[in-house]
Amino acid sequence: MFGSKRSLFLEAVHAAFDRIEGSFADAEHTLVGLGDAYRRLLRDEPTVGLVMLQSYAAAADETVREAVREAVREAVRQRQLRLQ
Repeated sequence: MFGSKRSLFLEAVHAAFDRIEGSFADAEHTLVGLGDAYRRLLRDEPTVGLVMLQSYAAAADETVREAVREAVREAVRQRQLRLQ
């Protein structure tokens, strides 16, 4: 289905970042609003935070590092556009 453990892991990472983006999309576009949305997400779905932490820990693998870097870049880019 996923082909490898790495592929499965990367799908989980992308799903976690998608959940974060989804919570931000519904939030007030202020730092407080985004922070509240993130806290609610982690309270309601703690696995999202655990997957993020694991993705940072696995960043020694170049493929994982690049995937995580791109996901963070995209999240920041989306927020910068909306906060300006």
